[in-house]
Amino acid sequence: MKKIKYFLGSLAVIAMMATVSCNKDEEPEVIDPGKTYDAVVTTDLTFTDGPVTKITFPTNPTPSAEDIVVVYSDAIDGEITEARVYFDVRETAEYLKGNKVKGEDDGSFTQSGVTIDLKNVNAEDADGNVTGNTSDEGTKVTFYVRISTASNEWYYGSSDSVYVDTTPGGGATDGSDDFKADPALWSDLTVQTAK
Repeated sequence: MKKIKYFLGSLAVIAMMATVSCNKDEEPEVIDPGKTYDAVVTTDLTFTDGPVTKITFPTNPTPSAEDIVVVYSDAIDGEITEARVYFDVRETAEYLKGNKVKGEDDGSFTQSGVTIDLKNVNAEDADGNVTGNTSDEGTKVTFYVRISTASNEWYYGSSDSVYVDTTPGGGATDGSDDFKADPALWSDLTVQTAK
């Protein structure tokens, strides 16, 4: 019995030495240096119509960015009741009421500006199915800003596209449907893809 134990013990030592020998010959594990991206570029859109004077956002955010913020500045007397960003991530963008981020729910909301974060927000189609996320690599996010006051709703896309709905204050002008129906009037940003 002692001979069998001695033999089994010798086999275990040999096997262990062979394992150490094999591991020693393997290539060392390569550590992933991480993904690299271009420097993020910030875009400023300026306006002369309505309460908003400027909208600032990153044109090419990274998917790992802390925030993808759309910042608006305004020059208005009176109360801003709503500040929202409506968006889509599909190749053919379209207005969907559910695809929005409410600025007035954020602690940064004031009467002189608000920061609305578009990072990591799911977009949906008309049936409620998720169509993508605003932080996915390579995603084009088409969006616009809507600002509401007691009397008007203002729609801001690219620098030369500002539409107004005066009907909340008893007016007769409403360009909101035309604006929502034409995403070519909106702004966009594209999330970078790693190099």
